[in-house]
Amino acid sequence: MPTSRIFVSHSSRDNDWCRCFVSTLQGIGYSVWFDEKGLYTGEQWIAKIEQELQSRDTFLIIVTPNSWASEWVQKELRLAMSQRKRIVAVFYKSTNVDGFIRTYQRIDVLGQDCTVAAHAVSDALEAPSDRQDFAGRLVVVKPGSTGLVPGSQVEIKFPMTLGSSWDNSLVLRSSLVSPYHARIYYDNHGLWVEDLNSSRGTTVDGY
Repeated sequence: MPTSRIFVSHSSRDNDWCRCFVSTLQGIGYSVWFDEKGLYTGEQWIAKIEQELQSRDTFLIIVTPNSWASEWVQKELRLAMSQRKRIVAVFYKSTNVDGFIRTYQRIDVLGQDCTVAAHAVSDALEAPSDRQDFAGRLVVVKPGSTGLVPGSQVEIKFPMTLGSSWDNSLVLRSSLVSPYHARIYYDNHGLWVEDLNSSRGTTVDGY
């Protein structure tokens, strides 16, 4: 039985798909809060959102051009960040995004049926992508101009991001490194390094 309590942030313009998506998650066994009608505004909205977010551990943002342009969705995202919730970006429609959201877990369900998408999200939520029992370290081999010391080790803790911005898990101080350069995550298939649309790309063992 799933244990995650989920808050779904979305645009009301995507209600038809989101309604089915949420219903399927609930059928799987998740407790999901979903503001279908968008009734909350002003102080009423803030109080309700804070109450629901505080009681839930996972924040799902359904990413579409409509939701990314929504002022309310952006406010919900910032609130989830401030409360240090597990944030998962579910990309339902192709959308250009920037900022912190690129450093969080991403699930692509582009154009998928809502039921299929919900099961894919459930599988990802239950996978050990943010597992705390993983024991591993990064060993610095060729630090270049990053300020790191050859042979030094960095403990891997999920979620883990690398970049030149101060708020990354591992800060690499170099003009060759993008603010949010790459992330390391774990799923059922193993340990992965994902480039975050950096200016120079990311390679593993030269590939």
